[in-house]
Parts: sequence; C-alpha cells; structure tokens
Amino acid sequence: MNNSSPKKKLLKKLNSDSELGLEETSCRLNYLDIKSSETKEEDSKEIDIKEKHLWRVNNKVQEQPEEAPSLPNQNNIIKLIRDHSAEMFQPSFGNPSNLGVAKNPYYKFSKVAELSPALILIADRQGFIEYANPSFLKLSQYKEEEILGNGLEMFKASLVYQHQYSELRRAILRGEEWKGELVNSKKNGGTFVFSATLTPVRNEYDFITNFIVVGQDITPFRETEKQLKMAVEEKTVLLSELHHRVKNNLAIISGLMQLQAFTEGDLSVQSKLYSSVGRVQAMASMHELLYESGSFCKLEFGQNLRKIVTSISKMYYELTQKIDVKMDVESVQLNINQAHPCSLIMNEVITNAYKHAFTKAESGKIRIQLYTRGNEVFMSIADNGSGLPEDFNVDKDKTLGNTLLKTLVKQLNGSYQYISDEGGTTFTLFFTKEDIKGSASANFS
Repeated sequence: MNNSSPKKKLLKKLNSDSELGLEETSCRLNYLDIKSSETKEEDSKEIDIKEKHLWRVNNKVQEQPEEAPSLPNQNNIIKLIRDHSAEMFQPSFGNPSNLGVAKNPYYKFSKVAELSPALILIADRQGFIEYANPSFLKLSQYKEEEILGNGLEMFKASLVYQHQYSELRRAILRGEEWKGELVNSKKNGGTFVFSATLTPVRNEYDFITNFIVVGQDITPFRETEKQLKMAVEEKTVLLSELHHRVKNNLAIISGLMQLQAFTEGDLSVQSKLYSSVGRVQAMASMHELLYESGSFCKLEFGQNLRKIVTSISKMYYELTQKIDVKMDVESVQLNINQAHPCSLIMNEVITNAYKHAFTKAESGKIRIQLYTRGNEVFMSIADNGSGLPEDFNVDKDKTLGNTLLKTLVKQLNGSYQYISDEGGTTFTLFFTKEDIKGSASANFS
C-alpha cells in the first residue's frame, strides 16, 4: 500500500518549484488543510453510521423511520394570525427578489380577511365563534371580545327567523355546506340581512376542525325589493279597482239604455238602442274578465267571446230557443289593446246574425271558430240564414255598424271578408298578435 498522501506529494512539488512565493504556498497549504479536515470529518461520520447500523443488525434492533416535519394544526391558525401578526411581514431590502415576501405563510390570508369587504366569521366544530373580520364587526357594531366564544345564534333577530338558524345548526352538526340568508340583529337594535355560505374546513386527516362563514350585506337590496313589491301591490289594487269601476259604470249605462229601449215605441229606434247596449256590454265583459284574472295586459279571448255570445243571446231571448250556437274556440291570449277592438268586432257580427240572418226562418245555426297558427289569429262566424242582399257592397255601405267594423279591423292591422250565398253568410277575420302599446280605445279617425 502506498502511504504517500496527496498532501505530501503536493508539498514536494511546491518545494521543488522555485517560482512559487511564500504567500501563494501558504494559501495552497491552508486550502489543503481545510479540505483534508473536511474529508476526515466525513470519513468519521460515515464510520459512525456503519458501526451503528452493524450494532442494530447484531442486536436485532429495528430502525425507527425519520419523523416528517410536522404541519401546523389548523386549529392554531387564528392564534398564529393574532399572536404573530407583527412579525409576519419582514421584507428583505438587501435582496429585491425577496421584497414583500411574508415570512409567515398565513399572513396573506389574514390580510385578505382583514381588508375584504365581505363578512367573514370562523367558528369551531361546535359552531362557536373564533374570529370575526373587521367588516363584520363594523356592520354588527359589536367588539371582537363581545362575540368570541358565542354561538352563531347570538345574532338572530327574532323567533320569526328561527327556521333559517335551525337549518344552519343542522348543517354544522352534519358537517355540511349551507347557503341561505340570515336576518341578524345589530348591537344597537337594528337588523341586517346576511347572505351567508357555510363551508367546513378539514385537516390532513379529513376531520372537520372549523367552519368558515362568508357572505355579504344585502340589506339595501332586500329593502328595495320590499318597496318595489309594495308598489306593485298598490298598482295591482289600483288597476283592479279601476277595471271594476269601469265595468260597473258601463253596466249602469247599459241598464239606462235598455230602459230607454223598453219605453221606446219606434221599433227602429229600439233596435238601434239594443245594438248600442250590446256594444257597451261587450266592453263591460272585457273589463270584468280583467278584474277577475288579475292580469291587466293579457286577456284570454276565448273566454271573453263566450261571455259576448251569452250577453247577446239574453238580449234577443225570443230567438234564443230557435238559434243553435256552436263554438269551436281555442284558448288565445291577446294583448288588451287587441282584445278591445276584437271584442267589439265579434259583438257587431254576431248581433247582425241574430237580427238579420233568420228573419225568414223559424230556426237557424251559428258556428263560431277561433284558432291560431303561430302568431296568426283566425276567426270566423258562419250562419245558415238567408244571406246578404244581392246589392250589398261592403265598401259602399255607410251604416254605423259597417263603419265601426272597418275602423276596428284597421286598428288590428288585419283583414276581413264577407262570403254570402244561398247557404248563408260567413264572416272571416285575420290578424297578427302584437304587443300594441298605448291606449286601448278605438281610433275612429
């Protein structure tokens, strides 16, 4: 075995080299001394490890695994935030890359909770409060020491809201998430609405250690919603009362005109009065349906059409037993500004059928159809009466009924047609459903 060490060889080389100075020689020797000492220490450590391992093998002692570095328990998070907040943030000005880096990993999360406008509470496994952020304290007007250790139920406004807190308590007992609204009381006696989300926090063993409650103050939204709801209710009552009063006034007008017709000796005048009574009653039936339905923008026109037919048949009760009316009517929702002229059109045409179609017959039939195809509305009124006179011309007829009919069809932006022969007369009306804005009154210009 060669006993010459690298150090001796290097010394021999240095002594034989006349160009090296003393300073350079001492530096190199010092370097070798340091490296040599480090090598000796490493060799001794390795020998100690081998001897310990050999001793364990001979004595059959099982080696214990090295312990993994322990993680902070989540129950101590809040304590760390409070006790070490002053030491958490220590920026290093010597190294720009480390500027603003927190020493404690929980610092950033604590600052989020402190600066967030959201309302944040942290409770333990039993639901007792351990932390409340400044936003919650400011809104509730409590101090931190006044709420720590209390249950979440301490903010309950009254027994009226017991149901929400019962659900919250059940979620805590079951370790489940929960979302809802809580009406909480402030320290000064006021209330605020807390839209909250309860989330369980689990540790590395999947055990629940805490609950975090995060939410926001929605009191202004709920107050606005309440005011809007009251305004809508007041408007509904007002419109309902308005339609009710219009219906009653129209009924009074109709009654007065009927009394006038009873006392009228001239049959021609009497017939005209009855025609006007029918028009008034058609408008009254529409307002009655609006009052009963509670909707003031849409009308189920099929139901209104049945009311019109019933009203006309009562007016001409002498012919009721002789005329058989069959209705094939679908449920059609019409805008009130279309239902109004459509009601008057139907009243006009059905009244004419009762008055003129069956004067030469002992009995007759009227068939009324109402159906839609998409947004297109189709109506037809057919009778098996004597038909229209041969010289009848719709465009040249200047009677009140025909003038009214043209104006109402124009208001609907629709079209109509009369077809008459020996088998009777058929009236057809076609228009498109629209949400017409503005007044529902007919335009007679």
